Amino acid sequence: MDIGARKLGMGSVGSGLQDDIFALFNNPGSLPWTKGVAVSLKDMANTAAAQSYPTGFGASLALGVSANKTELFSTSGGDVTSSSFNSLSLAAGTRLDLLPMIPPDLGRALGVGLSVNALIGQTLTRPGRIDATGNGWDMDVGLLYRYSPWLTAGASAHNILPFNTLGGGVIRWTNGNQEGFPVFYRGGVAARVIGDERSPWQNNGQELLLAADLAPTLRLGGEWTFPQKYFLRMGFSPDLALGGGAKFGDWQVDASISKDPLKNDNLLYFSISYYPSDWLILSKPIKKLNVSDGQNTYESTLEVVGEVYPNVKLKINSQPIALREDQTFTHPLKLDLGENPLVFETIYEGEKAEKKIRLIRKPLPHLPVNSISFKSNQVIYSGNIDAKGMVEPGSELTMNGVSMPLAEDQSFAANIALRPGKNVISVKNRLGGKDIVKNYVIYRKPLPKSPVVSLNLPKGNKTKSEVVGIKGRAQPGLALTMNNEPVDLKENGDFQVYLTLNPGKNTIRFEGRQGDLSVAKQYTITYLAAPQKPAPEIVEEAPPPPPKEVVEEAPPPPPKEVVEEALPSPPKKVVVRPARLRTFPRRAKPVIAKPAAKPAAQPAIKPVKIPKPVKGPTEFTKEIEKLKQEARERSKQEVNFKKLEALRALLKEKTGFTITARVPVKLPKGYLAVYLLMDEQYVALRHLGAGRVAVDSYDAQAGLWTTKAVVSYSDIKNLL
Repeated sequence: MDIGARKLGMGSVGSGLQDDIFALFNNPGSLPWTKGVAVSLKDMANTAAAQSYPTGFGASLALGVSANKTELFSTSGGDVTSSSFNSLSLAAGTRLDLLPMIPPDLGRALGVGLSVNALIGQTLTRPGRIDATGNGWDMDVGLLYRYSPWLTAGASAHNILPFNTLGGGVIRWTNGNQEGFPVFYRGGVAARVIGDERSPWQNNGQELLLAADLAPTLRLGGEWTFPQKYFLRMGFSPDLALGGGAKFGDWQVDASISKDPLKNDNLLYFSISYYPSDWLILSKPIKKLNVSDGQNTYESTLEVVGEVYPNVKLKINSQPIALREDQTFTHPLKLDLGENPLVFETIYEGEKAEKKIRLIRKPLPHLPVNSISFKSNQVIYSGNIDAKGMVEPGSELTMNGVSMPLAEDQSFAANIALRPGKNVISVKNRLGGKDIVKNYVIYRKPLPKSPVVSLNLPKGNKTKSEVVGIKGRAQPGLALTMNNEPVDLKENGDFQVYLTLNPGKNTIRFEGRQGDLSVAKQYTITYLAAPQKPAPEIVEEAPPPPPKEVVEEAPPPPPKEVVEEALPSPPKKVVVRPARLRTFPRRAKPVIAKPAAKPAAQPAIKPVKIPKPVKGPTEFTKEIEKLKQEARERSKQEVNFKKLEALRALLKEKTGFTITARVPVKLPKGYLAVYLLMDEQYVALRHLGAGRVAVDSYDAQAGLWTTKAVVSYSDIKNLL
């Protein structure tokens, strides 16, 4: 009988599993390695529960109950039957290391078990027949061999009692009939191919278990564990089965979906299991330990110190550990860079247990601190400096030979006195048995009289530009502000700021601050604003007409053939002029008629050479030039339209204004262009110098110009 969501999700494999609480139903030979309580159910009519209790010295007792109900399935005889039954199982399993004739290592790896199963009230319901109820009992035996920590093999025989032996091996029905229990055998293997350092492929935190059973058909299954708390399962029996689960401390929840072998329906099962780490007479073998899972260290060697309970035997990574009289131990351990797995194996009253942890050795850092509040070559104007920062866990920090106390978060804070001139602060951290040292040079200087070392102001502190750029360098170590606004400084203290001036005198105040110390200095810049000129006369220009549609004209007809008439007698010298073409682009060569026959006494008249027509513009070429000129005008209008669109978008972004058209106007000096906003409202672009352009708004009703924004000349020079 296949019971348990874990087993069903793996294709009903279980003969080789060593840690299944439902082992008393599957293979009682694995009971010596199981403990806990589990419940499995499909519905209230199909449930099972099992408990495996270790008694010590490699032995366990188990108890199991189950209830099963299957409706309307076909038997081998073709009858349609419904069946229900309850069962009670008692089992025991032990390792064979107690037998003197078996070597201890083999005995600890070999387990046997026996299960007595009672069938209580099995009822068969068949249409047209009287229901029959039967009771009986039988026995199962099992064997499990742990070839290695990752490979196990098991076999079991079910219902082994001969017919009616000791009153067992037979089902007695209420109608007086008797029949024996069906005997069957199972065998299988399980291999944890991926897991800890004892598996063929090591991957701490993830495991892959593969299993196969022959019962009597071949069944295959697998279980993927990640990261030691979640499970994915799949199997074939031969139908596909799927499952999954999750572990929460000592508790585990599993689910599976598989095929019902009787009805070929889908079976959905759930299981809840409890795996106690400390149960009744068993306690945690290791009482104290100075290392923990995931612990970081910089040491290349580490001493593992701990204490175990009395009568506990201990191994670390398969190496026996000598215990003192007080049950304490010390074990030196060499660590490699990266993860170092530790496996603590204990044997207490014949019960073997394991504890796995990981120690992580990190490379030494280059600096003694992760962070610190000052830097080398820093200039300080006060008599002391605050030293704050963070260090790695396990640090022993000193500054100039003075030990620094560390907080729980590995932070430190101290105040160090400085003497005038050069000061050296030596920071040393002893980490991983080695000293990491760095010296910081701090200069203490008197507070300067000015917060800036240099300042580039307009000549004579006067300017005709409304916007001025100011460059300079701040005193080292000072945080600089200009008119209470922070100034961005480069690493060397250089800065550059822009200031919009008001007409007349403008006061600029620079202030430098370091801690509680501050120094300030004021400067004056006079803005020589030009007198306000009346608004330029605005002459609106109609928007450009849309481009004309070009219609191609039909080509002119070819010229007619010109034929000269015969010369009269007496012949005269005749000059024939070519016909003048008006529209055809090519000059047609005239046809020269031959002279008429003349008397034999008179000499023949030679043809007259026709002169080439005089070059000059014709009506056709004039029309072509006119069309070309119109095309150039349209192209120019299109370019101007695109520029206007681009400028409209730029000014919309900078000022929120939407210009409609450029206004033709005689511009005063400094003005670049004027554009229409709406009725009697305009925008003018005024060059300020230094690559900057002011956007001025004009209100005709008020007669005032107002600067709304300043843009870069490079952004608009190609749009005018």
